[in-house]
Amino acid sequence: MPHRPLIAAILLGASLGALAGCNVVAGAAYLVEGPPKIERVFELQKDRTTVVFVDDVNNRIPRRSLRDLIGRAAEEEMLAQKVVAEGKMLSSVSARRAASNETSENRLSIADVGRRVGADVVVHVSMDTWALAQEGAMRPTATANVRIIDARKNERIWPAENAYRLNVEIADLQQGGTSFSASDRSAMEEKLARRFGLQIARMFYTYERPNLNARQNQN
Repeated sequence: MPHRPLIAAILLGASLGALAGCNVVAGAAYLVEGPPKIERVFELQKDRTTVVFVDDVNNRIPRRSLRDLIGRAAEEEMLAQKVVAEGKMLSSVSARRAASNETSENRLSIADVGRRVGADVVVHVSMDTWALAQEGAMRPTATANVRIIDARKNERIWPAENAYRLNVEIADLQQGGTSFSASDRSAMEEKLARRFGLQIARMFYTYERPNLNARQNQN
């Protein structure tokens, strides 16, 4: 026969479960299964030479160094997660420089940019928006359209049509309007650039969804 304290504990747990409804079951499932995972959206061939090309033809990003920071953050994470094999990741700066002399009348194709730097595959990140404040609060956001291009075959690999829309937003970091110092602005721009680069890399591997505290503390 079960020990009385054990019976009492079981009854107490059942009572709390009845009061809380499904939340207890959901919490138990979370403990058993762990946090939900975010699946990769595409798998790169890790042994093909790859470059991330952060393309900002409309000058959405205020500083060239931020474009390079986005690319560097993406490269480092892709290598750390073994999305691309060691020695197969090219610097995004090389792609930016390859495209730097083009004009509106004489634009290089994305495949041309890839071939100029010796890449088999180009992760083409076409910047669409970049903003530090929204609706009266500091809320850095950026969006881009992403395509994967085979530079050797001069054809699109993924997606089959249109582009993958990448949206990144950093939670409200400052209350009380959008007035902040130049140093604050610079720090937020760099934080957004690093976060954007991280999210580019995360397109290509499965990862656990960060909890609220982890999201707030991410660099």
